[in-house]
Amino acid sequence: MSDAGAVPPYGSPAPGGPIPPGAPPPPSAAWPPLPPQSPPRRGGVTVGSCAMALTLVASLGLNVVLFVLLLGAVGGGGLHVDDTVERTVEPAKSAGTSEKVLRIPVHGVIASGQTSLFGPSFDMVEKIVRDLRRAKDDRDVKAILLDVDSPGGSITDCDRIHHEILKLRAERPDIKFVSYMRDVAASGGYYVSAPCDRIVASHTTVTGSIGVIMTFMNLQGLYEKIGLREEVIKSGDHKDLGSMARPMTDEERAMLQAMLMEMYDRFVGVVATGRAMDEKKVRELADGRIYSASQAKANGLVDALGHFEDALAEARRLAGIGDAQVVEYQRPPTFADLLRGDVRSPSPEAAVAASIERLTARRDGFYYLWTAGRTR
Repeated sequence: MSDAGAVPPYGSPAPGGPIPPGAPPPPSAAWPPLPPQSPPRRGGVTVGSCAMALTLVASLGLNVVLFVLLLGAVGGGGLHVDDTVERTVEPAKSAGTSEKVLRIPVHGVIASGQTSLFGPSFDMVEKIVRDLRRAKDDRDVKAILLDVDSPGGSITDCDRIHHEILKLRAERPDIKFVSYMRDVAASGGYYVSAPCDRIVASHTTVTGSIGVIMTFMNLQGLYEKIGLREEVIKSGDHKDLGSMARPMTDEERAMLQAMLMEMYDRFVGVVATGRAMDEKKVRELADGRIYSASQAKANGLVDALGHFEDALAEARRLAGIGDAQVVEYQRPPTFADLLRGDVRSPSPEAAVAASIERLTARRDGFYYLWTAGRTR
């Protein structure tokens, strides 16, 4: 049987040898057409797939809500539970010694923290107050060392810490207080140090700035340049006192100055009582100027110059506990801290970032604050 009309299998050379480039293939060399391909199947949206998608979205939303609520509880969302733990900074030389020196850092601008969606931010003032109150119930605490590195802050927050120190001294007269000043202990930083039994300053400390400050911004010139005008409806002449859209009147300035001087008199009284100084002398020193450590010592604002070890030795000496251990109270990190990215040490040495932002934004109010050091 003849196979002259058979088509060679795929891959076989064409009959009669290679085909010149560009020449059409002979009829006998044509390959058969490929079998037709089935079109791809198109997926359709079904009721089942829609129901499954809605279920997943609802489940995800519910999980997010539950997670936020859990963070609020675990992160301390208004529970006010004292979850601090005691950490040994320096152990006692003798194994059987239980007496303690409690170190309380007062670092950064003294201002209360703020509450966020994921629980409260770190609140240095609340932490210091809790430390002082916890020390009252710990009979092994014989001395407290305030480790101060602060330009001051809100008058109310500074006064709150000062009040808690006086309260603890009245309830536990056996506890001795020593303030150690690091780089800066000015204005409110000095305010919280004044009631201590002894103040030890570093040789390079900047202190003083005894006084009160209040600042306002007047943007009237800027408003006029950009064509912005503020319309105010008020119940009294002074309801918009401190407005940025107009200059302050002489009467308003006198009103604020009178209030400020009341707070200044309180500051002078705190220093005079805490340092056992004549009030007249304190007023001579309290004109807002800053002092070097040696100047502060010469004027009776500090007792001695030295380092942290010297201040610690002084605390032990005053309390009569030469071999006491040094401890701190620390708050363990929470889930809320991790979610906020706050994975730093939970020590009070961590700065109150939210509070610093509020102060550097020049929030109106009265402050025991050295403004040149407010961004510390």
